[in-house]
Amino acid sequence: MTQQFTPIISLNNMYVNSMHITYVDDTKFTVSHGQCRDSNNVLDILIPSIITVDCSVNGINGLDVGSFSANLWYYILAIADSSGFKEPGYLVSLSRTSPTLPAGYDSQRYLGQVLTDSSAHIWPFVQTGDSNYREYFFTPINVLDDGEALDFAPVDLSSAIPPLDNIKVYLQVILNPSMPGDISTLRTPGTQITFYFDSTDTTVFQSLPIYVLSKLVDEAPTIEYQVSTGASLIIYAQSYHNFI
Repeated sequence: MTQQFTPIISLNNMYVNSMHITYVDDTKFTVSHGQCRDSNNVLDILIPSIITVDCSVNGINGLDVGSFSANLWYYILAIADSSGFKEPGYLVSLSRTSPTLPAGYDSQRYLGQVLTDSSAHIWPFVQTGDSNYREYFFTPINVLDDGEALDFAPVDLSSAIPPLDNIKVYLQVILNPSMPGDISTLRTPGTQITFYFDSTDTTVFQSLPIYVLSKLVDEAPTIEYQVSTGASLIIYAQSYHNFI
């Protein structure tokens, strides 16, 4: 039996146990064994073994509809049949909340996402964490190059983190000062929570990685930055936290 039709009362609402996502190659990843509550917090979806998901095919353990395309975020969902006739599995979709479910399936739960590059290949990643909190690590992605804004200006993080609100992103910041004492500042849009970096001379200053909370602005995950006159800033994103 791979579905539990009465929620397991000893487990938390909207829980996820295990179901870790592991990069395999350009179109494939695996999801480990585990179980989760569905998006309506009614059905427990149990999958007892590791499954390979292939985004180059359509249907269960593949892409819901269409072709795997470039420069897009695809969401990963556990899916199930509440009647118990079909085995549960996984689905990849451009929609986090309204995927096109295969015939006979009526239940789903969001578990994570993958990003495709310009060749429609999955951007390699490592996922860590457990329960509802997961972290994704990847080769650093440049999200700002030679930024010179004197007043707070937005940085669109869509090329590195998914378009979700309140994502904590891990950044590497490189300040190129024009004089000693030049400052760069980062902040979460709409807040006064700021992070300052200053230089003691004109040497390029590279910060230790820091976490900044991004917010959705016009559907794009965004932070804001500013620098002193004559200075410039480079920012790389290298990981993010994800609540599922």
